[in-house]
Amino acid sequence: MKRMNRTLTVFLAFSVWACAEKTPEFERYQLEKVFFKAQKIVKRIYINPRLAPISDYEDAKKLLLQVVSSFDSLDSNRDNTLTRLSLLTLAQLELLQENPQEAIRFYNLYLAEAGNGKENELSVRINLGILYEKILAYQNAAREYEKVLDGLIDIIDPNKPQPYLMAIPFQYTRIVTFDHQEGRPQISDDRSTRVYHEILRRWPNSKAALVALNYLSLILLQNQNYDQLQEILQQQLEVTKDSLIVPYIKFFQAKTMILQGRAVNSVIAKLQSIIQNFPQSEVVPPAKLELGKIYLGQRQYEKSRTFFKDIVTQHFKNYNIAAEAQEQIALSFELEGRWDQALNEYRWLSKQFETSMPGLTAPLKIANYYLSRNNLSLAEQAFNEAIEFYQELIRKYPKSMLAAMAQEQISKCFLAQEKYDQAVDAVKKIKDIWTNSAGTISTYLLLGKIYEASNQYTLAAKAYKEIATQFPQHPLAPFFDEKARQLLN
Repeated sequence: MKRMNRTLTVFLAFSVWACAEKTPEFERYQLEKVFFKAQKIVKRIYINPRLAPISDYEDAKKLLLQVVSSFDSLDSNRDNTLTRLSLLTLAQLELLQENPQEAIRFYNLYLAEAGNGKENELSVRINLGILYEKILAYQNAAREYEKVLDGLIDIIDPNKPQPYLMAIPFQYTRIVTFDHQEGRPQISDDRSTRVYHEILRRWPNSKAALVALNYLSLILLQNQNYDQLQEILQQQLEVTKDSLIVPYIKFFQAKTMILQGRAVNSVIAKLQSIIQNFPQSEVVPPAKLELGKIYLGQRQYEKSRTFFKDIVTQHFKNYNIAAEAQEQIALSFELEGRWDQALNEYRWLSKQFETSMPGLTAPLKIANYYLSRNNLSLAEQAFNEAIEFYQELIRKYPKSMLAAMAQEQISKCFLAQEKYDQAVDAVKKIKDIWTNSAGTISTYLLLGKIYEASNQYTLAAKAYKEIATQFPQHPLAPFFDEKARQLLN
């Protein structure tokens, strides 16, 4: 009898435990264990994402997907925090592995799970906009950016503004400008400029105000609203007390004056006052660059070079400005008819500033110079030297945007020499180097140009059609579609 009672007690205890195991609370506890196990792996990945083994990524994603799928079977009134956190982590892991399409999928699942107005919605939509831009799905990007414009200013730090946040209103305007629906570009401009005007109103002496002025200027200049921009800049100058911002405002005024076609002497005076009154400002090198360009346009070659040389020697650390100044030095000698000196300057440019755009294009400029003068022997030698230069860049910076651009320059070297088969082979390597949407478009675009130049119109049409088919939201997709149709007729 005692043995039977003991057996019955054990059976009842087991039954209670078995029933408890199936309760939602117990299942949630089990899923929390799975989630935290995944987080341990994720933390390990974050130490060095590039060196983390693929197996860690796969194990973490498998566990997180288990959490997401298991929660679907629980009570609909459940707290879905673990699901949302899992989806965010999955999106981040896909980003680390450069899988934008998958990251977009998980972010959208998160929004479906979280609903509108929930925590992280703003940052998720911002990330979606950036990712849609990355895969050239511009209409989708604009929709996401439009949803965050009203709440954007609340997450901007006026003293440490994050560049990607500050750029969103401008990016929204830039994308929507390509929309041909009547009146839409003006609406986008108004919404974007309101954000920047509010930043200027709230924090007139902040770093955010400076960035806002820059983007506001770009929007207004894009629409050639020069007088309106000058009025805004003058108003901002009157309310700004921070001397660090003042020279930037004055420089924006000078640049706008140039675009307005104002008297050259007044522009020169404006730029010189910036250099003299704010010698330590970061705006001094670009001000000197503009002065040099003005004198170069007046064919005052030696005087223009004094400004360009000063930038190269005194502001060498300002890499891109210094590279552009060095390019202007070479150009000034070329325009003056002193090619031997220009040649030395172009070569020095490619050596000292190889990762800049001026440095990258310098070897091809040398070759094209000889080709344009029908000096075929020196042209061939220069093209060969240029190709060697670009191949060395690809070896030094593999799988980078710079390497892809260098490969593009190689194709242009062959195209200029009408070596069409070699040009095609060179272009097809771009996608292997730059494995994203921009690399794909660049490949098809260059292929189309080469096939057109070699009178292979069917192949050219096929290349252009691929752009329109693979990237239907690209602003130029209709243009390439029409171009392909015309080539086949």
